[in-house]
Amino acid sequence: MGDNVKRLMLEFASADAIHSGHESAFINVLNVLQDSTKLRALFREAIQKVDLALEAIKSAPDNPYGMDDETICAVILEKIKEHDQAVRKDV
Repeated sequence: MGDNVKRLMLEFASADAIHSGHESAFINVLNVLQDSTKLRALFREAIQKVDLALEAIKSAPDNPYGMDDETICAVILEKIKEHDQAVRKDV
């Protein structure tokens, strides 16, 4: 598992931890970090999401990124960064 794959997994896990409950984002994250079972489940789900994203891109007939996981994850991470910057401009 390369650096970009790990970073994308952390992006997914972070987003899920923030939105994991009905409390504030800070409380949700604390609840996940204090419960090893929840934390393991969070990372298992994040790995599954990375695998699904990779499979979706690799199986696309017009995939311009090839079959390299690191390259595909780098592109996804860049798109996330662009989206986050666009959202910040709107706020």
